Amino acid sequence: MKTNLIVLLIAIFLLGCSTQKEKYTLMSEVFKNTREPYGFNDIDILEHTSIIYESFLEKGYKSHQKIYKEKGIYDSGGIFHWKDTINDWFLTDSDVEYMTSKLKTQKKEFWKSNNFKSNKDVKVNVIETPVLQQNKTLKDFEKEIYYGVNNGKPLYVFSAPIFNKKKDKAIISSHLVFLFGSGSIMFYKKINNKWELVGEYY
Repeated sequence: MKTNLIVLLIAIFLLGCSTQKEKYTLMSEVFKNTREPYGFNDIDILEHTSIIYESFLEKGYKSHQKIYKEKGIYDSGGIFHWKDTINDWFLTDSDVEYMTSKLKTQKKEFWKSNNFKSNKDVKVNVIETPVLQQNKTLKDFEKEIYYGVNNGKPLYVFSAPIFNKKKDKAIISSHLVFLFGSGSIMFYKKINNKWELVGEYY
């Protein structure tokens, strides 16, 4: 009985390590894709993660998928953009069910700079969360973020990735600090053992 418990604990530990490794491997690709259009050599991210609303897949993804299949892309609102028709609407019902269960239990996490040190594609700068000081307005804080804390460089907030059960599909949200409407939810799929961006929701 004791041996079985030890084996179980070891299995849980190894699974946790594997998930963490996969998370940072995927996020390195996400950061690379995010900064490339702007020609930056690095990317600045806020140290804490954001949260994807838990009904996104059940109510957003599936409802638009249904509209698209029945009436076509324009009737789906045009807010889901896929790179090609091979990988569009690629999440299965079981993927959606499993990932929704993970969305319901997600918590804020903190990125660790050490986990990105081996990243050769892009340098990741983890910026500490600024503290809102007393007697400052939200506008003051916004200026402090852009011109004080981050010297005018874009500062991104990312969610932790939500994987499917096989860990070969994932969604991640991203937005610029205080720039409302700037964000998207990205759809990634592992193709030929490499994470590829296959679509986005704006």
